[in-house]
Amino acid sequence: MKALPILNRRGLLSLALAVAATSHHAPAQEAEPERPRRFMMENAMTGEVIDDDILLGKVSLLYFGYTHCPDICPASLLQMADVLKKVGADSVRVQPIFVTVDPGRDTATVMREYVTSIDSRIVPLRGPVPYTDAMVKAFNAQYE
Repeated sequence: MKALPILNRRGLLSLALAVAATSHHAPAQEAEPERPRRFMMENAMTGEVIDDDILLGKVSLLYFGYTHCPDICPASLLQMADVLKKVGADSVRVQPIFVTVDPGRDTATVMREYVTSIDSRIVPLRGPVPYTDAMVKAFNAQYE
């Protein structure tokens, strides 16, 4: 299984800073119509089922990979952690997310230990293969 890198270090930092500069949270509406969900996954840190509401109101850094990846995935997550450090106090406005594309091997315990060793602010998500594939498709990502 091979995760495809999407951005290099400079691109990831530029994207985070550009989106941070232009993002804002719209005021709450009285009665918003129900919107379709792009995903529902398990937060491997807490065991809670979450959906795309986790993306609302924050700049989101989203990475698809797996914990048994020897080099690209840890390097990319380290870049994500570096972005959080460089953003400093404003990192509370950033939602870093790591989605496993290997939910069979990436148990909640494995993912929890993996992200904690890199940066505990990264939210590890996992779900059954059909849910994972739907999320990958929703974000126009790819894996093999």
